[in-house]
Amino acid sequence: RLVRETRTNVSLQFSDTDTAGAFELKARGADIRMVYSPLDALRLAVDNPKRHVCFFAIGFETTAPSTALTLLRAQELGLRNFSVFCNHVTIVPAMRAILDSPGMRIDGFVGPGLVDHRMPALRVRCARLR
Repeated sequence: RLVRETRTNVSLQFSDTDTAGAFELKARGADIRMVYSPLDALRLAVDNPKRHVCFFAIGFETTAPSTALTLLRAQELGLRNFSVFCNHVTIVPAMRAILDSPGMRIDGFVGPGLVDHRMPALRVRCARLR
């Protein structure tokens, strides 16, 4: 099974030999849907109370707040059939680690604008390196 539910959490379970991706699992009959936002996944849980909906959350710092708000809304609604598999990443710690590496000479970073505009302190530090 793709999703195994316990009393306290929901986890993805893959065997060592399972190499199926989401599209292959969908082709085999798994109910995997792409949604525009976490609220769309929440709506699926509300509309299907007998089915568990697990939202695969992925993105940068800028998408984490909408996932968090969706979890708060699910809690307010008392939903027991909704969970999030959170895979948000933060860029700042990785960039700081690179900048703090001894002997690292770097002119700057090229990254997505949606992340760049959230990191003014890091931009100033990069500018000082020039």
